[in-house]
Amino acid sequence: MKVITSKTQYTITNEYGHEVRLDVRAIDNVNRAYNVEVQRQKYGSGVRRARFNGAMLDRTLLGKGQNYDNLPDRYTVFITEKDFFEGGLPTYHAEYKIDELNNKSLGDGSYIVYVNGQYRNNESPIGRLMHDFFCSDPEEMLTPILKNRVKYLKQTERGQLEVCDVIERRVKEELEEATREAVEKNKIKTATNLLIVGNITPEQIASCVGLPLETVLKLKTKMA
Repeated sequence: MKVITSKTQYTITNEYGHEVRLDVRAIDNVNRAYNVEVQRQKYGSGVRRARFNGAMLDRTLLGKGQNYDNLPDRYTVFITEKDFFEGGLPTYHAEYKIDELNNKSLGDGSYIVYVNGQYRNNESPIGRLMHDFFCSDPEEMLTPILKNRVKYLKQTERGQLEVCDVIERRVKEELEEATREAVEKNKIKTATNLLIVGNITPEQIASCVGLPLETVLKLKTKMA
């Protein structure tokens, strides 16, 4: 596996419901897509959240007019602080199966993987990685590439400046997103008020407020 592109804190908007912010969205060299989440609390690691994240990621993977067969394989990976399924295993893989065909794989290309953050086996790549994930001192890390990177970020002036830059960008993005959310809420509120007035068509409201017509029609149906 070779990662071609990756984006952290990747937000996928949803006009009609819950939005998601993916910890990491990545594409590999054979066009497989990944959402990697690092979860410390068990309530944030539920299988229904993994299902939802995967569905939202799928929305970004197929362009208009493309055939469904072009939808790439997609992996939703949750790295959890505790052993979520309490089976003592390093990983747990899940995919859709066909009951009537002896649990034959459905083959839709969607997979969920849970990585056990409690797993400690230095003979295993996952065991070494999980050990390093929970090390505060880079000198105790076992994976050279991770050890060197953390040492650079924590112990050099240039690395600390990079961390500060990332934090500043993150804060700026958070503020910009909060502003966008406030604008969208105001649009919804204005559209709702205009629908209450009742003498303006949904088409006119959509044009004036700057919302998709479908959104205004859904608001109208919900009010009814």
